[in-house]
Amino acid sequence: MKTEGGTLSLNPPRDRTGSFEPTIVEKRSRSLKTGLDEVILSMYAKGNSVEDIHRLLFEIYGVEYSNSAISLITDRIWPDIVAWQQRALRACYAIMYLDGIHFRVKEDHKFVNKCVYTVYGIDCDGHRDILGIYTSENESAHIWGQILEDISSRGYRIY
Repeated sequence: MKTEGGTLSLNPPRDRTGSFEPTIVEKRSRSLKTGLDEVILSMYAKGNSVEDIHRLLFEIYGVEYSNSAISLITDRIWPDIVAWQQRALRACYAIMYLDGIHFRVKEDHKFVNKCVYTVYGIDCDGHRDILGIYTSENESAHIWGQILEDISSRGYRIY
């Protein structure tokens, strides 16, 4: 079976009456484009690691996907993430919220503290927008300055 993430070997069960209907891969299908890639991206977006996705795909669907195949699928969304991070902003927001939240995250097989900075704006028409999400080892005035410079370079004007 050919997939966007690589080649898979499948052994569907057989029955005497031919009544078995696969739910993920249609009968006699040679390619997998039935939404499993979207399931992988959804799992990734919800914070699952590649190893977690590998395990969950096997437990839920009985499909053995390699970590490299999963990484190929999840890497496809990076251009969209970069485009969102660099998108142009409105020149004016009536209200802007800036917040830094500290989390303990697993990095290189050990837990470390990270600060996640969020910048949220409400424009003059009442539309809400997340202006940016940033991470750092700790919270500091210097990093907040860099964040405000980034927002300003993308079109927001501080009055």
